Amino acid sequence: MSPIDEALETAREIEENISDFFDTVNDVLDWVPFFLKWAIQPAIDAVNFLNGKIQEFWAEVKEFLDNTGNPTKLEAHAEALLNSVANPLGEIAGTIAPEKLATATEWTGSGAEAYKQLIPSQGKGVSGMKDLSTELANTLKKLANGIENFWIAMGIAFASLVVGIIGAIATAITVVGIPAGVAIIATAIGIAISAIGAAILQLKTVYDVIDTSQDTIDQGVTALGEEWAKATPENQAKIDDTKQWEPL
Repeated sequence: MSPIDEALETAREIEENISDFFDTVNDVLDWVPFFLKWAIQPAIDAVNFLNGKIQEFWAEVKEFLDNTGNPTKLEAHAEALLNSVANPLGEIAGTIAPEKLATATEWTGSGAEAYKQLIPSQGKGVSGMKDLSTELANTLKKLANGIENFWIAMGIAFASLVVGIIGAIATAITVVGIPAGVAIIATAIGIAISAIGAAILQLKTVYDVIDTSQDTIDQGVTALGEEWAKATPENQAKIDDTKQWEPL
């Protein structure tokens, strides 16, 4: 089970145990005679207070429960980018060099020299695309790891809250124990919200790093330009002129 699935399962346990707590409280209060209802007002006030804390907790986590992210897909896209784009480009870049472009005949002349001048720029362009593809893949992996670590932290926070609620259920089996049980859950909620806040800040830090990497990638794409490296018109004319090529 992934950290996300574990955290979602623990969130469902929170709902179930909170429901069990209120069932326990209602069972206890139902035994109190009508003429003693005034005696249980502190317990009722405590339960109303707890309802507010519970709503506060779910408001804090709802957005994340509804939008969990998918680190597995991010990792898959990163691997695909490396294997299908970056690595092949790296292999191609390694072949774009004058000494790697072997032919049956060695050539000289202004046409050959003009072509040799063009090769490094083309090799640099392919290498640049390879580097940007690798950077993008690494960025996706960092994002996947950040999301996964976030949900590990969320799962731990949820689990600690479940433990607190279970303890509160055991405490709230009497009228006088209900306020104490509420205090236990309220404290556990406060601790969980603090832990979740820390996890959110850590995730935001990851997002900030990703934004910086994305800016770097965008700048790299702009620097590459939109066209394949070409010779100047003058040099292209030399390359196209067969008279400017002479075999050695």
